[in-house]
Amino acid sequence: MGIWVQFVVDEAGNIINPKVVKGLGYGCDEEALRIVQLMPKWKPGQVGSEKVPVLYTLPVSFRLK
Repeated sequence: MGIWVQFVVDEAGNIINPKVVKGLGYGCDEEALRIVQLMPKWKPGQVGSEKVPVLYTLPVSFRLK
């Protein structure tokens, strides 16, 4: 079981506009968004020597007991 969260990493490495593109419901979608928003800065994408924004889709898995 998994949730897909999509977001942009800007030129400074910040996560911008996270959204669930495939969810499960039951509060898991909201928790996946919360966790993504708590992540530290990412290394920004580069084209040549220029930093550019990059769109990512990240799978988030939960193990429920």
